[in-house]
Amino acid sequence: MTLHEIAKEAGVSTTTVHRVLRGKRDVSPKTIELVRSVMKDIGYPKEAKELANSSDSISSYFKTGCVGLLLVEKPVELLKVPLFVKLLTEIEQALADYNLLVTVMQIADPEKDYPMLSEERLDGLLIFGEPQSKLLRSKLESMHAVGLLSSEHYEDSKFDWVSSDFKSRGRLAFRYLADQGHRRVAFFNPMPNHMGFEETGYHFQIAAKKACAEVTMLVSDKPFEGIYWTAQNGHDLIEELVDKFAKMPSEDRPTGIHVVNDEICIGVYEEMKKRGIRVGRDVEIISCGNHEEFLCRLDPRPATMDLNVGEIARRAVEKLIYRVRTPEALAGITVLVPPRVVRA
Repeated sequence: MTLHEIAKEAGVSTTTVHRVLRGKRDVSPKTIELVRSVMKDIGYPKEAKELANSSDSISSYFKTGCVGLLLVEKPVELLKVPLFVKLLTEIEQALADYNLLVTVMQIADPEKDYPMLSEERLDGLLIFGEPQSKLLRSKLESMHAVGLLSSEHYEDSKFDWVSSDFKSRGRLAFRYLADQGHRRVAFFNPMPNHMGFEETGYHFQIAAKKACAEVTMLVSDKPFEGIYWTAQNGHDLIEELVDKFAKMPSEDRPTGIHVVNDEICIGVYEEMKKRGIRVGRDVEIISCGNHEEFLCRLDPRPATMDLNVGEIARRAVEKLIYRVRTPEALAGITVLVPPRVVRA
């Protein structure tokens, strides 16, 4: 149980719950009664109290009360992508449980000096992107830092990483299709230079071959020109791959496909329909992301995989807190969070 769970049930902020638990006077009697009632109903008032005490003890290690979220050589627009919007929200909530705030920073020029990158300004860092510059790497490694969602990082990195388990993605996607009875399967990826998708595809293919299934790798020959997917600069790659699929003899054509994410799945549906291929009847799809804003546009709705973003965020925050409290501990630890299948 966390302060966030108590706050959600009571309909108040985690900060308010913390104030109630610590006996602060700047909370209305009605709110105090509501929070205590929720705690009683949940049945863990003692544990909640310990959480509050724990967050107080942690605060002694955090001098500024602020953690930096770094976008290393990535555009701020990245935070409009549903995955990152959800991740940022979860990070904010996880930090709030410890009375910590987050500030977003863009590192556009790795050779530039950024005064905010200091222990006097920030207690720690959560990082999107793999810093290539030796100067920037040295700067980041001198601080408490945890990297997020990287499928490729240096083994000698001086900070920890928390990422989605791309290996499990591939194996789970194949297992789902195999359980549905598909013996001819395909992996659909219009972003060949995405290292995570490449790893997913590799393990999808390995799992299929081990099961003696026929597997087709529908992977674009052209590099994707962009940092994150948009239909405007990637739809031609989808057309190319669906064309390749449609031209296969019907008796050899895969009946089950894993598409690398929900947004790309929209384009796949559109192009399949143009070619008279019926998703749900001629071919079954499992996607990835579990983003309702995309899935609601797909008929029939495909199975997908939830990346457990909340768990990734919480593990990253916990890793960072551990790093701040025990700076002498072994560094360079990678934590992989597996996805889960969400059936249509």
